[in-house]
Amino acid sequence: MFAVRGEGLAWMTVVSCGWAILLYGYDQGVMSGLISLPQFNEEMLGSPNSSAGIKGLVVAIYGIGAFVGAISAMLYAGRKFGRRITVTVGQAFAMVGAALQASSFSLPQTIVARIITGIGKVGQITATVPVWMAEIAPPSRRGLAGGIMMICGPLGLLIAYWIDYGVSSYASGFSFRFPLAFQAVFCVGQFLTMPFLPESPRWLVAKGRVEAASTVIASIHGVNHIRESDDAQLMFNDIQQAVTIEHDGKPAWKELVTSGPLRYRRRVVLAFATQAMQQLAGINVFAYYSTVIFEQSLGKSSHDALIMGGFTALVFFLGGCVGSSLADRLGRRVMLMSGFAGASIGMALGAIGTSETSYSFGVVATFGIFFFQFIFGAGLLIPPWVYGVEIMPLKLRALGGSISAASGWIWNFAVVQVTPAGLESLGYGYFIMWAAFNFCFIWVIFCE
Repeated sequence: MFAVRGEGLAWMTVVSCGWAILLYGYDQGVMSGLISLPQFNEEMLGSPNSSAGIKGLVVAIYGIGAFVGAISAMLYAGRKFGRRITVTVGQAFAMVGAALQASSFSLPQTIVARIITGIGKVGQITATVPVWMAEIAPPSRRGLAGGIMMICGPLGLLIAYWIDYGVSSYASGFSFRFPLAFQAVFCVGQFLTMPFLPESPRWLVAKGRVEAASTVIASIHGVNHIRESDDAQLMFNDIQQAVTIEHDGKPAWKELVTSGPLRYRRRVVLAFATQAMQQLAGINVFAYYSTVIFEQSLGKSSHDALIMGGFTALVFFLGGCVGSSLADRLGRRVMLMSGFAGASIGMALGAIGTSETSYSFGVVATFGIFFFQFIFGAGLLIPPWVYGVEIMPLKLRALGGSISAASGWIWNFAVVQVTPAGLESLGYGYFIMWAAFNFCFIWVIFCE
């Protein structure tokens, strides 16, 4: 039995998952303020004037590690060891990666450290925590729980930007080693919650631990036994039925590529596509390189670029708060379509504003960036993560969640890798490309 019972136990799980997403958001933002520092380039990348390709590789390479981590969670770790152990191991990888990054004095060590961080922190963890949350949270609160969990991403981004700014005045390695080491704080935060949290009841049933699963479900519903609550009994019966179907002799991974009455293949394509489109909306152009854009494209000083980057992260966080309150009211389809429409407008304004070097055009570009950040947070931040899990039947939920996360990370790598070179070679045309992507995505038909 657990010390906390009822919805409190479910919300404790959401809080723990929030620590993981804080870490995810922090890592997305921390490199933005460091990649332009001469001392970072000299000590970590081997040259004070590193090329756009090297910068893109160092920032993006952890996406490859994340892709590997997500696939490992799908094929082995999540199914063999359960959600809690998978997340705990992922955090251990993240702590090792953070230590290696903070102590790096060479480009190869930096790259290896980023890959290790990606495998644990954003691969195994982001492939697991949305599924874990969905399996613990009450169905009526799942959208709100997912929203609260996912706004921790922008909050982590916000913390990263302001920590980068806070130590930017130091001329020593402290200006970039402290922000990199600070990642461990979020790992410890989640580690401290793990002993008090339940394992996924669905995973327990799948492993034949039926009594343990019924205890977890009873605790989630605040009763001593599932017989005392109709909702608890219904949840238990649904899980047992799903696991029985799963053990029908057909491997779950084969179901992913078949159609049939439940249209599994279409569900997988939708889960993959929503994550891909979230990345191709262009959010990581700003999440990773906003300070670079403010410096190179808008002519701001390093100091001003860091401050403006911090405020874009604040606007992103506020948009995420709005999105979390709307998640269960508007539905996923409305949020996604309106989000892509707004993101297209924001990118178009960014293109117009960076096409000329004048104060008035700079105002237009700045407004476009801030507008994009708010709209993305309100409409596109939460639905892809929740949607990819929700549309999957219980039998395929863990696999579907991992595929969704893997899709996000392979596209994340692509976007982050090409952005430095894209900004240099295409200029304002780079923003036009993202505006066109978002405009096309508006017309994609989503099912609720």
